[in-house]
Amino acid sequence: SDNTVTAAKIGSNAVTAAKFNADVISGQTALSSAPADTDEFLVSDAGVLKRIDYSLIKGGGAYTKLLSTTVSSGVSEVAFNSTYITSTYTDYKIIIQNLLGASEADFRLYISTDNGSSFKDGFKYGVQGVDSNNGTAISNNDTEDAGFISISGGSALRAEADANAYFEINLFGHSDTASCVSAHITGGYENNSGRGVVVRGYGFDNETPRTFNYVKVAFNSGNIDKGFFTLYGRSV
Repeated sequence: SDNTVTAAKIGSNAVTAAKFNADVISGQTALSSAPADTDEFLVSDAGVLKRIDYSLIKGGGAYTKLLSTTVSSGVSEVAFNSTYITSTYTDYKIIIQNLLGASEADFRLYISTDNGSSFKDGFKYGVQGVDSNNGTAISNNDTEDAGFISISGGSALRAEADANAYFEINLFGHSDTASCVSAHITGGYENNSGRGVVVRGYGFDNETPRTFNYVKVAFNSGNIDKGFFTLYGRSV
């Protein structure tokens, strides 16, 4: 009768593979994100069932996707705060795709130590843009004690609908007080003269506090009208 078969009445080896229905896994609720480090998997260790935490099999040294933001109408900036920039990761990467500004302007990176209440202002940076057709340097920005790092090298991005820009920003030193906060930049865009520009650059701030927990990107004039922004964290 109902409720009379208890665990005590089932033999230790009585539940075999043939007793499991085919949907014993697929019939369960699915996770909507990557497993937590303490989430458990069931494995067969040479025929003996054991459990293993996800932290032991997820791998290390690779970048983990933390957040993606799609901009389809005008916003003044795109920011990543201390919810995502934490001591979990040693450094960070921002990938920017299909970037378009409302007006022709310089694209910039701002870094904060207090979750966006204020921004570091002692940056030294050099960013160079090179004409992709003949290798001629058409923008070269070398600045000290700035409140930002120029991503586009001081040359304005073209603001036409088909003039999309692409950048990769690598950020270092977010929690190591012995190291400077720094950024390495690569990318490409069409400038306001209609010429293709390949960008490379580096910026750093060695003034205390030598940490950060918030970054944002924005034009020095006008909104971001379009773009896809993704933040990754890397642990070693």
